[in-house]
Amino acid sequence: MQLKSAIEQFKGLRYMIDNLNIQSGIARRYLYNSEFMTNAVEIENGLNKISQTLQLTRNIENEVLISEIKQKLSQIRDIRGTIKNIQHKMVLDDVQLFEIKYFGLLCMDIKHCIRQLNITYINLPELDSIVAILDPEQQLLPTFYIYNAYSEELADLRIHLKEAQNKFKNTAAPNDTLSQNVENLYQKSVIIEDSIRKNLSDKLLHHNKDLENALQAVAELDILIAKAEQAVRMGLCQPRIVQETSSYKALFYPRLKERLEEESKVYQAVDITLDKSPCLITGANMTGKTVLLKSIALAQALMQFGFFVPAAQADIAIVEQILICMEDKQSELSGLSSFAAEMININSIIEHVHNQKNVLVLIDELARTTNPYEGRAIVRAMLDILQEHHTRSLITTHYGITTSCRKLRVKGFIQEKIKDTLTIHNMHDFIDYSLVEETENEAPMEALRVASALGVDKSLIEKAKEFISKE
Repeated sequence: MQLKSAIEQFKGLRYMIDNLNIQSGIARRYLYNSEFMTNAVEIENGLNKISQTLQLTRNIENEVLISEIKQKLSQIRDIRGTIKNIQHKMVLDDVQLFEIKYFGLLCMDIKHCIRQLNITYINLPELDSIVAILDPEQQLLPTFYIYNAYSEELADLRIHLKEAQNKFKNTAAPNDTLSQNVENLYQKSVIIEDSIRKNLSDKLLHHNKDLENALQAVAELDILIAKAEQAVRMGLCQPRIVQETSSYKALFYPRLKERLEEESKVYQAVDITLDKSPCLITGANMTGKTVLLKSIALAQALMQFGFFVPAAQADIAIVEQILICMEDKQSELSGLSSFAAEMININSIIEHVHNQKNVLVLIDELARTTNPYEGRAIVRAMLDILQEHHTRSLITTHYGITTSCRKLRVKGFIQEKIKDTLTIHNMHDFIDYSLVEETENEAPMEALRVASALGVDKSLIEKAKEFISKE
């Protein structure tokens, strides 16, 4: 799976990508084409590169060099099309030859900065020989044309052509002989220029691999700097790869955290561990269960796409796939009921589990749209299947479930803090989002409190309370 397709699957991933301060279009394309990694060594190498880059960007002594690199990266053009033309042995035109020369000059400048910063993990090839081919006068200017230095014959022709053009221009009456002479000289110069372009294109063919590697190297450098700066700016951490139990200290959901901070509210991060077995999470409405699932999915995806993760500390086990079942906004377009769409998704998850896939399963409010009796049975059955196959998984629910698997509860409303002034606008201040081990099988009873805070008609609230009292 590539990052560009994962963005649609994992909530919050697009926000993280948009938050990257990438300088070049080519780097963004490389990033979108990056693959979901499952090899520990590959992931570790990528994360270590971010860590090393982060140390460089934090050092104030490197500020000028980092700024210069970013400025040069912003001028990098996507020359993949020109490189393909070289591979296909096509004759490049002046614009394409300029693109190669300008890219080479930029790479030379970036290479100089890399040496000064002692960056050894970016393998940027030397492109001096390419620049020399396209800059025979050694002026190192970001321009290109067919220089006289390429051919003495062309230089002489251009002198004669200019003299002939001046003579023709200064002749009072039209002169066919002079006109024909200008045309002949011009055509000869064009033939020589074309042969020079052909020769230059042939020479560049021998440097084609260096150009490809250089383009990839500058894209990687651009991405690494952006990831490192993002890690500092957003308070991300380098995850440690583990074999069995994933654990997070102060896990957070970046988009929501930023929004709350803009409103001068405090975001409460969460600690949680996940071993190779299912875990049931209960809690009242609006107590962050869905956000928790999204946060775990995002952190897992970020690590396996080579990013730091939103937590103070994270130990994460690698999985082959992240399987998510949350509310399907598209089910109505397919003509399916919410429950039908959910069950199709659940069936796909079960197939992966039966096939012994190493997956992370995240299910939000399983069977919430059917009757409570059958809903509880479906949840218990799903937990049993996940338990039998030792599947790392989280299921949230409102139901009171009797189960032998691990059960956590979001603490929820802080009773001693709740006042009559509880509203949808201040509800966040009265909720404790931390997780505690749960031993009871009763479902949380906070729905009426939430409904009241939302401003629902008091007559409905009071009648509902009466029915609860009678039952």
